[in-house]
Amino acid sequence: MWVHCHGQLLTSDRLLKWGISVDPICSLCQQCPKTKEHLFIECSFTSQIWARILAWIQRDSYSYTCWEQYLDWAVSCAKGKSQRAVVFKIVFAETVYAIWVERNLRVFEKRFRDGDSIAREVAYVSNVRAPVGVKQMLQSCVF
Repeated sequence: MWVHCHGQLLTSDRLLKWGISVDPICSLCQQCPKTKEHLFIECSFTSQIWARILAWIQRDSYSYTCWEQYLDWAVSCAKGKSQRAVVFKIVFAETVYAIWVERNLRVFEKRFRDGDSIAREVAYVSNVRAPVGVKQMLQSCVF
């Protein structure tokens, strides 16, 4: 999560700056250059995943246009020790990881999953990893 929040993931725009030859187009939506902003904020494919996940945990959809707003939103949702904040922390981390894994599967293994499958996996893994009290809250949410 530290690497993600500090914008240090090895996206195509960063690799190209280092002189490494990579396909600059997003492997998820096949439309835009791969940047951290695109991958986690702008991409139509990941937007569908976020929408499904946020609806599941009963959070409002996000509305930000830049990386700083995205991070501010995540930090504000994750603040505190309430069950709602703990749920967000778990689900946010799992969603970010699932998006990155899907990107890697497409780039390196040419394997593709649909957004709904990824969202279901996030829900499952979040439920498995959640502490008992939080697990009950997650199970009460309708996916």
